[in-house]
Amino acid sequence: MCSLRHQAAGLRHQAADRRNTCSFDLDRPRYVLVFPNEVASFGAAGLMLFAEPPEKNPPKPGDPNVVNIMDYKVDNTGKTVETAKINRAIVDVSAKPGGGVLYFPTGVYMRAHCS
Repeated sequence: MCSLRHQAAGLRHQAADRRNTCSFDLDRPRYVLVFPNEVASFGAAGLMLFAEPPEKNPPKPGDPNVVNIMDYKVDNTGKTVETAKINRAIVDVSAKPGGGVLYFPTGVYMRAHCS
């Protein structure tokens, strides 16, 4: 089950229970509230997605303030839960003077289910 909040009016989404996935295509930059495994309602814990227009000069691997998540030996095949390594990378990048960017190459990154 998956539902989207009113900010995503008009978006069609597909929930595939057997694969535990929810997918949708954005027609333009927008903010979307996704409620995995529940119906959107007051008090429900949703995931906020902020899809902004593409940057003109986006950070890229090799830039001084960019850290590649693969430096943390993360599996991006979707076969291994990598929550702890991803959280460690977020903490490390956040602690850098002036912050930084955590780069995720194309892949599937599995996280532990929240309860």
